[in-house]
Amino acid sequence: MMQQKTRMHPSVALKAALELMAMLGDVVGRIEIAGSLRRCAETVGDIELVMSPRYLQQQGLFGAQGKPINLLDQRFHEMFVMGIVKKRYKDNGSLISWPDSDARYRAMVYRGIPVDAFIVLPDRDWGPTMLIRTGPGAANGVLVTREGVTNREGNVGILPHHLTMNEGSLWDGATRLHTPEERDVFHALEMCYIEPHLRSVEAYQRAAARRAVYRSMGGARGSVVSTMSELHWRVRPAWESMRRAA
Repeated sequence: MMQQKTRMHPSVALKAALELMAMLGDVVGRIEIAGSLRRCAETVGDIELVMSPRYLQQQGLFGAQGKPINLLDQRFHEMFVMGIVKKRYKDNGSLISWPDSDARYRAMVYRGIPVDAFIVLPDRDWGPTMLIRTGPGAANGVLVTREGVTNREGNVGILPHHLTMNEGSLWDGATRLHTPEERDVFHALEMCYIEPHLRSVEAYQRAAARRAVYRSMGGARGSVVSTMSELHWRVRPAWESMRRAA
């Protein structure tokens, strides 16, 4: 059965998140906390991590290059076999998501806490993925809804008509825009960067309403004034020591 979500103090989730990040540190190019934990919510129901995998290039016969090995996928399977993480299931008993390889998403349980791992493969961009996975959900709804259109939640969208947010990338027609960071996404939307803990439907709508001001400033990549700085997590890879101790 699927683990029921319970709310917890952010410090509990943060400790578990940092432990996971340490175990994955040597098999990712980048890993960051997303979701309600990143937004500094008073309580959180799960851990959301965004990461990009490292690869090991195989040598085939006669010096030809074989298919690269996704080291992150490999690590997750090791962690499952060792009992460090468990697969997560829906209420009907079906597995949520545990692909064999080249996963974009894995659902698991660590220390009784639901964990969502969102994986940015080389054909996608970090910026849109990090932005959407940070949330909150209702704010995401206006980001992907066309400007002036009311979505199912009753909120008016702010996405310019020539842009599309789809599959971890921002598109201008058939062209995938280069958006390696969240700030690049905000810039493409002609909006000032908004700190994670300030993101909301209203904040996005206010920023979109000021696009003319943003353009008049030459698209300056500034940010909403905030009393809190963005946190960047740096952890020392701990997998080898854990595996030796197991």
